[in-house]
Amino acid sequence: MHHKIGILTGGGDCAGLNSSIKWVAKTALDPNLTRGRDMTVEVVGIRDGWKGLVEVDPSDPASVAKWVQPLDELVVRTWDRYGGTNLGTSRTNPFNPKDDRSQKCLENIAGLGLTSIVAVGGEDTLSVAHKLYNLGQKVVGIPKTIDRDLNSTDYTLGYDTALNVITEEVDRLRTTAGSHNRIFVVEVMGRHAGWLALEGGQAAGAHIILIPEHDFDVAKVAELLQRRRAAGVRYDVVVVSEGAKARGGEEVYLSDKTDGFGHKVLGGIGSTLAKEIERITGFETRHVVLSHIQRGGSPTSRDRLMGRYFGIAAVDLILEEDFGRMVAYRNGEIASVPLKQAIEKLYVVDIDKHYDVERYNGRRSSLAPKAWEAVPLPGGAAGDCGFSALRGKGFSAGHYRKPAQGVRKGPCVPGPRPIILPCRRIGRLTVQLRPVEPAAFRPVEPGPSGSSSRGLQAHRAGAFRHNEPAAFKPVEPAAFRPVASIAVRALPPVTVALSYQYPANPYYRILKLDSTAKALSLDR
Repeated sequence: MHHKIGILTGGGDCAGLNSSIKWVAKTALDPNLTRGRDMTVEVVGIRDGWKGLVEVDPSDPASVAKWVQPLDELVVRTWDRYGGTNLGTSRTNPFNPKDDRSQKCLENIAGLGLTSIVAVGGEDTLSVAHKLYNLGQKVVGIPKTIDRDLNSTDYTLGYDTALNVITEEVDRLRTTAGSHNRIFVVEVMGRHAGWLALEGGQAAGAHIILIPEHDFDVAKVAELLQRRRAAGVRYDVVVVSEGAKARGGEEVYLSDKTDGFGHKVLGGIGSTLAKEIERITGFETRHVVLSHIQRGGSPTSRDRLMGRYFGIAAVDLILEEDFGRMVAYRNGEIASVPLKQAIEKLYVVDIDKHYDVERYNGRRSSLAPKAWEAVPLPGGAAGDCGFSALRGKGFSAGHYRKPAQGVRKGPCVPGPRPIILPCRRIGRLTVQLRPVEPAAFRPVEPGPSGSSSRGLQAHRAGAFRHNEPAAFKPVEPAAFRPVASIAVRALPPVTVALSYQYPANPYYRILKLDSTAKALSLDR
């Protein structure tokens, strides 16, 4: 049996591609793997991604020589140390609805005698691979994108090298920023995923990081920068993802032109933001667009190794005839997932876990508490208007300073009812109520600031401190709705007293108190 494997790279170039090509070839041609099997293996590279399979004419030797490159161990021996892709790439989409050439692609695959295809790419390249698989083609995928937005894998080729480029370039900007007392806005890639901006910005020590997953307030950005200047800092670095946008605004594009997959080219938010910062603050502000610099350069050791691991795994899938899958890195191990699962949605930054919406930066709490569980206090019965204790990571064993403050029996009467919680972490607390009789449910009217809503109080080591009053929201007629959302920052351990207004009738009891981690932050 003869196996002829074709490998191609599609979409944007990045470091690590050549490593994956090398190790697909080396592994497939390794005599130790084929010994004992009734098979021979041949590996060829397809030039310029899917474009090569669309444009090649299998009956024309000159065309085949142009679009197809035979690969062996001698050819690929040193490829892993170089960035980019030696096979070339493109954003050609054989399934482009404006020019569908998918049938031509399938005919050329058969004409070249290819028994399987290894597609190295991101969401778009692998979406083509998935469609070809559904049409009967034997395809496996290798994840590649500096955006790291592919689902079901913890790593994609090119990401680590791009992070290192961002860190190095921001380090260089610091010298001129500090010398001239300037603010620098650095625009990085990422499309609709903020991983490059978030982790690159954190590694580079950026003061503000703006990502697509959370719209930013320009006035708040300016305020954060003004505070820094007032504290005596000479310069600041703001890292912004190309897909980030101001609250109420839209994404910024370089042009309205689209590629074969329908994408417009993002870019320009860095320039727009720099002008707004200078207009509001008066501070001299410059912008730098790192753009394709992030894609270039020699691959880091991580990208070289991951290219190796992914290439070997791709050949494993082919030899096991486990097609329609993408190799992946999950929980510290090499694995594989269905192509459909890898492309069905983007892997983007989880704001609750990774982003501080108050600081516009990475979170300063790594061990986030689990969901808080509400349990009845002793003496409270179902139907009581009694308080529930909280059980979960981040709370002390007692839950309440005084048990008497935790139990209220009988009908609810108008007036504030405090909840005392000794918390190790303070975030945004959301109170949820459930009526005993859902049919008798009625909305809670917002309490006026400073009167019926007594606000939030923090106690630490005997010290008493007032914070902003609680912001009450009317409850819509439904089984579960938040009534109040209050944010406070304090050093742990701290006891928080949350007061809110009960309706007079019908009976209500606390269902649960939980954390909305979007605002979970801790000053240290």
